[in-house]
Amino acid sequence: MQDRVLGAIQQGSRGFARTAPPTMVSACVAVISSENRLLALRRSLAVRTFPGQWTVGINESMKYSDEPGREEDLFGLVRRGLQEELGMEEGDYGKVAISWLGWSNAAGCYVLVASVRSTLRSSEIDESRNRCHSVYEHDLTAWLPITRSQISKIIENSEPGPDRIHNWSYLAPLVASEVWRFRDVV
Repeated sequence: MQDRVLGAIQQGSRGFARTAPPTMVSACVAVISSENRLLALRRSLAVRTFPGQWTVGINESMKYSDEPGREEDLFGLVRRGLQEELGMEEGDYGKVAISWLGWSNAAGCYVLVASVRSTLRSSEIDESRNRCHSVYEHDLTAWLPITRSQISKIIENSEPGPDRIHNWSYLAPLVASEVWRFRDVV
């Protein structure tokens, strides 16, 4: 396993991103609507991991090589997550900007942060999400302004999420920080 990880890293960042990593990766994908609003989702109480917590964008786990379907690279993981959780096809958003990859002790896996800017309005994304097969994973959505004040509230984790009851996930500050850093790139 260590040799596979080192081999992937030695390919450089571009090669690594286009290789199926030999361990699990969870993608946090920030979605920005055509109106420049940021998607926040509350994880359903029916899901096993982090129920009731608010996330910035979607979270998707990479398929292991022994699972049905083919191995994925990091970009494939992001595209599959957008399709499964929001019903978005590649023409519904621009380039995938992966801005962070690191280890998460809390989740016990690698985590990547990516951002995409959609060509769709927030209401169109909501309609698409309501028709997709993973709609049960989230029970509330909120579209937030991408302002210094809003992003700071998420980063500081100083108050609950948009419903004013449930908290932000432990990854929300990192994802919000990356959205702010790359807001002009995506």
